[in-house]
Amino acid sequence: MLNAETTKEIQNTLVQIFPSNLILLGGSYADQKAVNDSDLDVFLICDWSFFFNRKKYQPVVADLKKKYPELQLMLVPKTFFKYGWYKVAGYDINGTKHASKITQKIVFRNAVKLAYFYLLKSIGSNRKDYWKKQSDKQAAIAKENSVGESAERLMSFSLPNYLIYNLKFISKGNFQFLFSNPDKKIISLLKEKVKQNSNVGLDEIEKIVFPVIIW
Repeated sequence: MLNAETTKEIQNTLVQIFPSNLILLGGSYADQKAVNDSDLDVFLICDWSFFFNRKKYQPVVADLKKKYPELQLMLVPKTFFKYGWYKVAGYDINGTKHASKITQKIVFRNAVKLAYFYLLKSIGSNRKDYWKKQSDKQAAIAKENSVGESAERLMSFSLPNYLIYNLKFISKGNFQFLFSNPDKKIISLLKEKVKQNSNVGLDEIEKIVFPVIIW
């Protein structure tokens, strides 16, 4: 587990490397709830030019990750952040909190995905109770954000959701979401896996549950 001084040092290094982008410390370290195996979640809020030319920065990030393997640097285009198309919350280098706009539809869909994903992670895990509790928390969030709305409407086709997934996967030659409602497709897959009581292929599933690009 990283101490506060080290997390500050990593964030400061990222600010120096990417001075024109907003660097936010998020996740369990931002909430001061990190445990020994917690990842260090950092959001890099960037413009489209940076996003589409990100490959040239990968060697620098790779060197930093060799030193700090806990680092999970997530690229989020400013447009997604501004309109709440992807949930982001964290603190900048000065300790100021930044959060994306809250969008009921996105919060609901993310919570449903996470509820099933954590349930899947509980299968065969020595932390079964922990993952089930995490699943229950997300299920409660989904329920809270579905009051007054039908699940069908909340799960209807979403252009932001479609763009987020396809921007990530088409660039890798993966067209599985090109003619689909991505969240609906993923939730169906997760449901089927939970029904089968099987977490075979969990690593591959994890890559599609979270559409953000992680360095």
